Amino acid sequence: METLDLFLVPRVGHLALAATGKERSAVDVLHERAAALDIGKRDLKACVRTPHPSRRNARHSEVRTFDTTTHSLLQLRDWLEAEQVSIVVMAATGDYWRPPFYLLEDVLNVILVNAAHAKTLPGRKSDVADAVWLAQLAECGLLRASFVPPQPIRQLRDLTRYRTAFVAVEHTILTAVWHILSANTDYHDLGGDHHIRRNPDRARHRAIQALNQLGYTVTLNPIQAAA
Repeated sequence: METLDLFLVPRVGHLALAATGKERSAVDVLHERAAALDIGKRDLKACVRTPHPSRRNARHSEVRTFDTTTHSLLQLRDWLEAEQVSIVVMAATGDYWRPPFYLLEDVLNVILVNAAHAKTLPGRKSDVADAVWLAQLAECGLLRASFVPPQPIRQLRDLTRYRTAFVAVEHTILTAVWHILSANTDYHDLGGDHHIRRNPDRARHRAIQALNQLGYTVTLNPIQAAA
């Protein structure tokens, strides 16, 4: 756990964010208790920004790390509820944002933001963690929420994807049945390497192309047949 103390400029209710040379601009703090999540594949960093308990015109940041398991996400939700945050911000990084967002949206005000937009806003110091920076922007209302479809629409989209997958499987089965009836033969599994055996040149070309995209040059040497 990491605790940071970030101070306000001498102006009540304002936070210094942007600085150009010697000039600084003050931004109103709209959310006294704000949180932000920096989400990765294995864990996430959560930062809660609140008024400093003992220093006037100062803000207090508390950063905690949570796993992305359901149990850890429930602990995260309990902590954010206990802190009484009025907004939770998370950046859209791949699909990693979905489990925390869906788990928190029923009990907290959660918004999803564009990670690139947050990084381009001026005033960030290089030693400030992503979660802390997002929390600073969130408390000042400087982030624009991305559109997240409501739950009924998400369920309809999932149903549509499942239906597409089922139709593809049905087409494969019907094609196999047609060939069986046309050739008057029994069904037999062609095996997972059927397309490789059917067209080895195409499979070899795809493998070389994939390795080239990863930054490798490929030299092929045929394996000598065992004596």
